[in-house]
Amino acid sequence: MFELFYSNFYYYWLLKITRGENQVMIDRFIDIKQFSIFQKQRITSYNTSFSVFLKDDAHPQSSSFQNKSYKKQYYSAIIIDEEINLNNEEQIFEVAQAWRFHLNNPHPALLPVYGISPIDFDSDYRLSAITFSQESTLEDLLNQERKGLSPFDNDLGLTQKLIILYGIACGMSFLHLHSINHQSLNPYTVFIDQSLHPHILLNQIYNENPKAFPYFGIQYLSPEVLSGDTATAASDVYSFGILAYELLTTFVPFERKDI
Repeated sequence: MFELFYSNFYYYWLLKITRGENQVMIDRFIDIKQFSIFQKQRITSYNTSFSVFLKDDAHPQSSSFQNKSYKKQYYSAIIIDEEINLNNEEQIFEVAQAWRFHLNNPHPALLPVYGISPIDFDSDYRLSAITFSQESTLEDLLNQERKGLSPFDNDLGLTQKLIILYGIACGMSFLHLHSINHQSLNPYTVFIDQSLHPHILLNQIYNENPKAFPYFGIQYLSPEVLSGDTATAASDVYSFGILAYELLTTFVPFERKDI
């Protein structure tokens, strides 16, 4: 009975969050209960991430797990903290579009997503994604550097930072080529792997005349967005400039009174 309910539940959500385009997504849906939590990685204002691994008896349906070595590694589970309103199909679809873009448009500077789930580990209606294991965000690296515990090499630190910025710029260019504005580019939405390479998380793909939301960090939003105008690719470029300044100086512009 439970398996039948779960199957019908997933099919319902496939239809709801993909608006019937379920052929594109169906082989990337994951039963998140097949994963066990190893430890909590981080909490931000809009998502929580965990280090997870597959249970011994797990057989994930997603085509991303066809390699037999998939059970020997850790992954990250990213849970959207805002509980999904079952009646707000627009909100569901905007978030799901972002996951689908990650799934179907792999790029070295974008976060690799292996599968999505309409529920979290507590069976609450929160969209979740299984990604490759994330060590830290760019914000984590900046906080280490502010504390005098720089993760960057003494001699190659500037080069490493420029490589991170180049990777972010490539990822943003890729999004813009697909007519997608990120709208929430900041150190919390850039994940950094062990090689100090960046991977951008796209939170949401908005409909026409999108508006950026202040809770993503107003210091990274462009003046026109803060004034209520529509976000554009130029707005992302402004956010990138703020992020670049912070990475190179460890300060956010306009926070220091001596500038």
